[in-house]
Amino acid sequence: MDATEKFPAFYKVLYCSLDYSLVTLYIMLFMLFELLWGGEGNSLLSVFLVQIVEWGLRMLRSELGKKSLCVKAHVDERFMN
Repeated sequence: MDATEKFPAFYKVLYCSLDYSLVTLYIMLFMLFELLWGGEGNSLLSVFLVQIVEWGLRMLRSELGKKSLCVKAHVDERFMN
């Protein structure tokens, strides 16, 4: 089966259908931050911390993807900016 048939939308091809796993990770992080506050957690602060983690994961994935692409395609990193 072709990858475009299995994941027809661009964002699904980009994330390879990891949306369920990412949502599960974010829910677990939210619950962890809530438990760290001792059950009397500030939900808004927990959501903000999950958002910061999500931004960090996006930047990490972007940088690692650029480096991997540069190594595999033999392209200099300065062309990726």
